[in-house]
Amino acid sequence: MMLVACGACSFRLPGTDGVTVDDAPLASDGPGSGSGDGSGGGAFDPARDCPAGYGVMVASTSATSRYRVIDTADTAWVGYAACEADGHHALSIGSMTELTEITTAVATALQTRFYIGGVQDPKATAPGMAWINFDGTTLLDTAWYTPEAEPNDLDDGDETDHEQQLAIIDRISLYLHDAVGNTVYGTICECDGKAISAKARTFVDADPNKP
Repeated sequence: MMLVACGACSFRLPGTDGVTVDDAPLASDGPGSGSGDGSGGGAFDPARDCPAGYGVMVASTSATSRYRVIDTADTAWVGYAACEADGHHALSIGSMTELTEITTAVATALQTRFYIGGVQDPKATAPGMAWINFDGTTLLDTAWYTPEAEPNDLDDGDETDHEQQLAIIDRISLYLHDAVGNTVYGTICECDGKAISAKARTFVDADPNKP
């Protein structure tokens, strides 16, 4: 398995109340800095088009994606905004192999849990129903942490109150758990040349827990 990570400094994102995250040039910083859409010429190439701050690479997606690990704790809304400020989105898990590799890549991180780009339809009637990735694809049903019967909508299995609408990676209690966006965790961003899907954005904006 091939893993590459880079160190980073820090900066403060405007509009996030002084939250400090790792330093990454914005996707609009100019040619070669990571346009995120392949506009530098030809098809999208993560090696060329992703910002320098997206320095985590895993074997299964080395030709399609690069990742940024925000290893500071904050709400989902701040983490998502940081990814989008780069011109990208929170991580969309495409396979169990990718999930395993990403979990290994954050094994020595300060944070135990990280928000990813997974969201549930706020109209869902059961905890395991209608979860999608931020790229619009269906979230992997095989990725949930089964010893605690995740997803469980805050342990009671009652989806009528929509208490946990977002997905997180737990690097100790593998793998995915549902979570309340106002709980503070790290965030993992992905640069893959894709924007957040309209459906995922609608679900996030309709989350009853969003401030």
